[in-house]
Amino acid sequence: NPGGALLPSEEAQAIEHFRQNILHTRKELRRVQLSLNQDINRLEWRIKLIDLAAMPIAVAIVALVLAAMRRRRRKRRASAAA
Repeated sequence: NPGGALLPSEEAQAIEHFRQNILHTRKELRRVQLSLNQDINRLEWRIKLIDLAAMPIAVAIVALVLAAMRRRRRKRRASAAA
């Protein structure tokens, strides 16, 4: 070990093991991030579809309620006039 520039074999192996562990962890992190992004995209599309469908359904329900209220008023007025 001239001048102390080289690491002992055990330390070099430990450093290499640590580097491999870092690489493995980064790969796993990228896989998890990709999976999360895919889940987020799927959820985003579901929300958009629900949002697009909910508005027409809400308008239809309001229209039906208003139509029912008008019919009741007409019946009451017709019965009161008779």
